Amino acid sequence: MSTIIRSGYALDVSTTSLSEVADIIRYLDQPLKQLKVTTRALQSPTEMRNCLRTVSDRCSQLESLRLTIKRQGQAEEMSWFDLSPILLCSRIKKLEIKHPCVLPIVDDDIFTMLSSWENIEQLSLNAEPTDHSGQMPGLTLRSLAYVAQMGPNVREARFCLDLASSLPVSLSYSWSSLSILHLGTSIVNAQTDVDLLNIAEFVNEVFPTAQLLTARREHYHVELEELLDLVRGRAATA
Repeated sequence: MSTIIRSGYALDVSTTSLSEVADIIRYLDQPLKQLKVTTRALQSPTEMRNCLRTVSDRCSQLESLRLTIKRQGQAEEMSWFDLSPILLCSRIKKLEIKHPCVLPIVDDDIFTMLSSWENIEQLSLNAEPTDHSGQMPGLTLRSLAYVAQMGPNVREARFCLDLASSLPVSLSYSWSSLSILHLGTSIVNAQTDVDLLNIAEFVNEVFPTAQLLTARREHYHVELEELLDLVRGRAATA
């Protein structure tokens, strides 16, 4: 059974099918600016793409999208996950995606999002997946460099990263005004040596005033937070 709550330019839908969400949006008498969708699982390879295509066609003024997929379907493949149609909604300020599994997104996707949404303020991309299943995140520390250089309006970024990825070269500039960086359940491969101090120094360089948060589920989550505090403490007394 679906739950639909409509208030002005906002729509909140809880349903078992994204296809139903698309049908609802087709018959709206006015476009949306805020859309919140909670669905049980993806049911077909094209369901998400078709739903978001309808959103982009009918809601070009959309500013906020929150999409929660509660579980991975038995036949679901991560290739079914497709955000590309929503890139056409150029006024997006807030995007929040939640899914049990690590999203199939890479640094280039962050680059494309920031290029498409000049006014983006909150970019929350499944920072705390509950089922990693041995899958490393496709996002690396390069994504943070993109936010610093291309996201002057981004106030909050929530990503699940591969912390063992190479550090980007030193940035020539950072326009960031980020206040919250949440790295959720970002992963360090057990077979890889990672210099967390270097990561902390990089985060401080590109986001000097941002609060760093993690899920604090692993020892290196806590250590990274503590090292950033150490780096900033040293800078303050230098």
